Amino acid sequence: MPGQLRMIDCELCAPVVAAPASSLRLIANRIVASREEMLLVADHAPMTLGHLLLIPRDHHTGMASFVAARPDAATVIGELTRRYRHGFGACTVIEHGSGGTSSRAGSCIDHAHWHLFPFANELRPIVDDDYGASLKGLDSLTQFSRRYAGQDYLLHWDHDGARAALLDAPAHLPQYARSVVARHTDASARPYDWDWALRTDDELLGRTLDASRRLLTGHDSAAQLIEQESTTGDMT
Repeated sequence: MPGQLRMIDCELCAPVVAAPASSLRLIANRIVASREEMLLVADHAPMTLGHLLLIPRDHHTGMASFVAARPDAATVIGELTRRYRHGFGACTVIEHGSGGTSSRAGSCIDHAHWHLFPFANELRPIVDDDYGASLKGLDSLTQFSRRYAGQDYLLHWDHDGARAALLDAPAHLPQYARSVVARHTDASARPYDWDWALRTDDELLGRTLDASRRLLTGHDSAAQLIEQESTTGDMT
């Protein structure tokens, strides 16, 4: 049904996951912002403070296909990513989108989702090393949807602009967005260090929810958050 997460066999659509109702990991408990078209939620196993997911309510396997089906969603995406940048001071988006057939994108969940991280362009060298010249610049979400809807692709969008590559070979690593952050923060990271099914950090998840809800509603500034984090522990 339009406007509802609706694929019962999809990990992001399913209204109930294998966790108690009180768990922070339940999607309903991780919502930071909601719109008719989409949700902004904390990743249930965040890689860094501020790791959020932008998820369409309708089931699509790639955000490009979602924007192609709902062109009005580009306005909402722009609003939510601007709010993220305003709150956290920077935003990097990574998505391994699937065309809906035999995905080579490296995502373990078939429901479209953008990973949002509070980086400016720190992850770019890793992505460039992996994909190099195959990444093509994008001028707009409309161009992105027209070029990549129904395709397997990698999207990388940071302070220096949006780029995407068609995937005609398997992604370099499974859970690619998570692996990039792991390699940026810890060169010795092993796959299980970023595997969302194995990683557990409820303390970081709780901090991400609290920070996101405060920053995205304008209650605090990024500078205030950094000062508070410095008194309670290093930002992850």
